[in-house]
Amino acid sequence: DDAPADLPVGVVPYPPRDPRPLGDVDDLVEARPARVAEWIAALVEREGPLHVDEALRALAAAFGTRATARPREAFERGLAGLVATGRCARRGAFLWPQDLATPRVRWRGGACPVVEPDLVAPEEWDAAVRATLAAEFGAPRDGLVAATVRRLGFQRGGPRLKASVEAAVDRLLARGEVATDPHGDLVLRRP
Repeated sequence: DDAPADLPVGVVPYPPRDPRPLGDVDDLVEARPARVAEWIAALVEREGPLHVDEALRALAAAFGTRATARPREAFERGLAGLVATGRCARRGAFLWPQDLATPRVRWRGGACPVVEPDLVAPEEWDAAVRATLAAEFGAPRDGLVAATVRRLGFQRGGPRLKASVEAAVDRLLARGEVATDPHGDLVLRRP
């Protein structure tokens, strides 16, 4: 774990992946769907919400392979069984642990394996913006975007990161969770 010891309030380290291999590619593609479902469930429980593509990449890597056609087929069969059992939920492109309603805001700096903005659930972006506003007591929109990117441990805020935070701000404004104060700053609305 390479997250700093003094993470921002409300941010937790991204859970590290077990470096020990689970087997080789043949073990993965020849496994029963129920067994593959167990492996996926373990990933989702540890890292959820987890983008489906990232779950496939992580599972394939645990078997020393890449997300090619055969591992993808085994993954899809296992995932179908897993979702059918209710052990995890599929919300759009993300897999959620069964009992997780609100995502944790996770540190994405250092060696975090999930740093692409599109692989972070919209709900986690929303939670990150709320946490930033709670800590900052309000901020101008551009300042809020930059502070949220820093809060998550990203070194630079490129256009895709900015777009992800902006989309979260827009969702929160539309739901009435965030408002604009008389000075033009964005603030959390108090219930």
